[in-house]
Amino acid sequence: MPSNAGPPRLLDLPADIRHQVLSLCSATDLLSVSRCCLELSAAAKAPELWAQLLQRHHGVVLDAFFEGAAPPPPHGSTWQRHFFHFERTWLLLARAETGRMLLRMRSECAASSPTYLGVPPPAVERAFTLRLPLLGLHLPIPLWLQQPAPTYGIFDATDFAARHPGTELLLAEAAAEDDCTARFDAASHSERARAVLRRLVVPGDTARRC
Repeated sequence: MPSNAGPPRLLDLPADIRHQVLSLCSATDLLSVSRCCLELSAAAKAPELWAQLLQRHHGVVLDAFFEGAAPPPPHGSTWQRHFFHFERTWLLLARAETGRMLLRMRSECAASSPTYLGVPPPAVERAFTLRLPLLGLHLPIPLWLQQPAPTYGIFDATDFAARHPGTELLLAEAAAEDDCTARFDAASHSERARAVLRRLVVPGDTARRC
């Protein structure tokens, strides 16, 4: 073998081996491969690759709301387009598929916040204090850049709706929103309400980061 010979190129692999390699790729990798040449573009757009990727990437969601099977793409669409469409609309599809009253809100809504009379305190703003002793100044500086990305949970309020202290209409309106965190916070829910919310969480990693 020549000393300057490198590893085999993707194009040099037999079609079945190439397909096996591509089946391990992420969506970003498949898009990158599809821009290399016409032959690789066709290989990276194979419907079964994107169907498998959707199943692998959204397995927990599919198990929770779609009986473990990915819904097929709409007529006239492709599995590649369907993958990205499902990424954006899976919660709407899950609500339509199951008829369940699914709420999506930030995870801290269900966090325990024991305080006076059980009313959760305002969110604590993360900051450090810039101290200037000579001037007698202590300036709080928000740590905007170090805030972790918020996480979201999915909560199934279907069976609880009839027992909700408010009206079922309020829950129905919340279930129609992509993120009902602001609505939940505006109601100043008590510690007991947060405990109830924890019992409504959908098991599994259905949280989505924004």
